[in-house]
Amino acid sequence: MKNSEQPLRQMLIVLTSHEQLGDTSETTGFHLAELTHVVETFVSRGIPFVLASPKGGKPPIDAKDTSDKVNAWFLGDDDLMKRLSNTTKLSDVDPESFDGVYFPGGHGTMWDFPNNPEIQRIVSSIRERDGLVASICHGPAAFVGVENADGEPLVKGKRMTCFSDSEEREAEKADVVPFMLQSKLQELGATVEPTDNFQSKVVADDWLLTGQNPASAAPLGEAIAQALVQMIPVIR
Repeated sequence: MKNSEQPLRQMLIVLTSHEQLGDTSETTGFHLAELTHVVETFVSRGIPFVLASPKGGKPPIDAKDTSDKVNAWFLGDDDLMKRLSNTTKLSDVDPESFDGVYFPGGHGTMWDFPNNPEIQRIVSSIRERDGLVASICHGPAAFVGVENADGEPLVKGKRMTCFSDSEEREAEKADVVPFMLQSKLQELGATVEPTDNFQSKVVADDWLLTGQNPASAAPLGEAIAQALVQMIPVIR
């Protein structure tokens, strides 16, 4: 039982388990920097977190840029890599243990995040307790199929950002992904506010925090940390 004097302020981080890029011969997965730059903030702020994925175990990594110092730090940390190799299966996650959930992107999310019943269960539970929901880049694919307490799409009426349709076309993946994420979120009633392609952008709308692309990961991590500090503790 959680009380107002001892808030958990623990985050769940959900990574994709999908590794094939559509009908191509290319592989994909979660975007490494969209995990590492947020985790760096959590570690520096003492924010506990758990890594999970739809299938559990070791999720596939995409964009493994070791020239990125934060990526190199994460990949060189034995404890973090052990945790990454043993992510919790979503069906085993107890959402009441968490004050918020964060969905890093990577193209893999476009296949196993939308209409995922375990994601729906987890996000709904966290929102019922006024928890935070955060995502970046293609991570908001997780919101497709998630409804709020009124039975409306979770993102309806919310301001947010994501990997834009313009960025998808510039990345030459528009004909590969199952749908264009910005357009889909707009169809669900979200107000999507992208900036110029591949430039940093974070949008905070009450309990929903979103980043546009990998360049947005570090500022999004800071926004999540600040939001957790400011949270009114929830009695469970």
